[in-house]
Amino acid sequence: MDSFDANKRLPPNIVLNYENNLYKIGLNLISSGTKKRSIFKNPLLIFSLNFVIVVKSIISLLLTEENENLLIINGDFAHLLHVRIHGNICIILFFLFCLISQLLYFYNFKNGIKPIYLKVFDMMSGLVSPKSIGLTNKEEIYGMIRTTKVLFRICEWNNNKVIPILALAISLLPFVKNCSTLDTILFGIPNSLLFAFCTHNACNINIFQVVYFYLICRYIKIKFKESNDFVRQKKINNKNFLGFIRDLDAKYSELNEFDLNFWSKYLLSIWVIFVALVNFTLYIFLFVDLNIILKLVSGYGSVLFILIFIFIISTASSVNYEANQIYKPLNHIMANQSFKRLSLTEKVKVNINELINLKIWSYFLI
Repeated sequence: MDSFDANKRLPPNIVLNYENNLYKIGLNLISSGTKKRSIFKNPLLIFSLNFVIVVKSIISLLLTEENENLLIINGDFAHLLHVRIHGNICIILFFLFCLISQLLYFYNFKNGIKPIYLKVFDMMSGLVSPKSIGLTNKEEIYGMIRTTKVLFRICEWNNNKVIPILALAISLLPFVKNCSTLDTILFGIPNSLLFAFCTHNACNINIFQVVYFYLICRYIKIKFKESNDFVRQKKINNKNFLGFIRDLDAKYSELNEFDLNFWSKYLLSIWVIFVALVNFTLYIFLFVDLNIILKLVSGYGSVLFILIFIFIISTASSVNYEANQIYKPLNHIMANQSFKRLSLTEKVKVNINELINLKIWSYFLI
């Protein structure tokens, strides 16, 4: 750790072992590393099966309670739990969120829009140097790497072990309890295995994206914090003023580009889908008469969705807060210090008002 050099790639004993993670889970279509993904993580396979789950739930919503045999054949465990409408709406919303994310990545891929917001992960994986993405603080970089390792391990444990077991339990137990052995074998087990597999992949995509969003926001906040500290310490003078403004403008432009490329659409889907998802899962947890196992499963899902929603809101707000912190001290310096006029030969126009009024993820203020 003493040999840290921001101009060089991170040493092998520090870097992440999660190179190309979004590619491996079947979300990102562009590989930035050498590791390959499993055939079961193929984006087309995941999208197709998730779409099947959504269609199956729509069919269950269109059927009535009198069509019980068709509902069983369709694998509708929500009907057996007496939450046919609310349960299937929850399933549709959850998998729809995953489908939207995949479509956004596919749209960017077809239009040649590279996921430049992932460059901080390239740095933490040792593919590029910290200096190349604007980071120089050793403590901040190493702290972010430690946090990333912990979050990724939690996600892997949750998505690979907890989620499949819970998904299999909540979809298979209603068949075991309410249907014949033959119906359970013919319809319950196949549909439950499909649901568990799709839920595992959907959680990989949905939950990992939340982690990536948090870490990207942390990366942005570190860069703005450096500018804020520079202004608060009153280090601006005639020599470095123009360079500072250019650097600050580049940070706002980078933030705006991240927003336009992907995250504005992602957060819009969060607002629309997660609010409804939280309401429906809470209804099932609080008002539906379930056995203790299914009660725990529905409660786990409700708490997980609520925490994710609150976490995303607070993370987005913290970026907005940090990005706006520079306005007051910078205005104070501009009002109390005189700077030499910029030479016309530099051919540079600096408009502070335009810089201050730059669009900074306006949806954070909703």
